Amino acid sequence: MTTETKKVQAVERAQQLFEDRIEAVRLLADTRATVDRVRAERDERIAAVERETAAEIADAERDDSRQYQAALKAGWTTDELKKIGFTQSGKPTRTRKRAASKTAAPEAAEARRAEPVATAASGSDTVASTPSVSSQFGNHA
Repeated sequence: MTTETKKVQAVERAQQLFEDRIEAVRLLADTRATVDRVRAERDERIAAVERETAAEIADAERDDSRQYQAALKAGWTTDELKKIGFTQSGKPTRTRKRAASKTAAPEAAEARRAEPVATAASGSDTVASTPSVSSQFGNHA
């Protein structure tokens, strides 16, 4: 085999490997285009459903408003309706969650900080002891 034949064969092998790599990218580009198309179709369907339901919701809200007014005409007050869960907008009343109650531990710690602590330097024979952080939280050694 001549040197020229070896060069030609090497170039042909390199071209084949390059073509295989190009084909992989070509297939990847096709699948990405499919993903983009499917997502666009999904977005179009979602938009259509939102348009349809927006009209239905508007109709239902108008009906609700009429019924609310009818309840007022029947003798109910806005406060009474609110107490049983009906606001004028037709939307359910939202209740706020209460903030978590503070535990006694921070208050006790604050009280201890406010108390004077006797030290050996002040002439007292006793030293006030304060519980360690671990004993405050139940981590006893």
